[in-house]
Amino acid sequence: MQDAAQEAAQQVAAPKGSGRNKCILTLFGLSLVITAVMAVATGQSIPDRPFGVSRFIGERVGFTVGLFLISLLFFAIVRRMRKASVPTAGLGTGVVVMLIWSYLVYVGATHP
Repeated sequence: MQDAAQEAAQQVAAPKGSGRNKCILTLFGLSLVITAVMAVATGQSIPDRPFGVSRFIGERVGFTVGLFLISLLFFAIVRRMRKASVPTAGLGTGVVVMLIWSYLVYVGATHP
């Protein structure tokens, strides 16, 4: 009985956004990993022309931010619609959307 009361007190004392923040960081980290994997899988390399490095870095940053934002959008929609107090609500949806989007970009990049 005391254990249940202590757990309830700890849950009340815990910050409300900690689960949400961990999910957002997970989505961002996964978008970084997917961006690196996509660069290797599609055989991209730094071009040998003026501002080639800048363009390569810009493309990677743009892909990472776009991937993160689209997954964050679906994460927020699911999180907003669910009334449950599950800390990871919407994380699975964000990851699935991220993987589907990456697959579509991969297919578009490898098939002319």
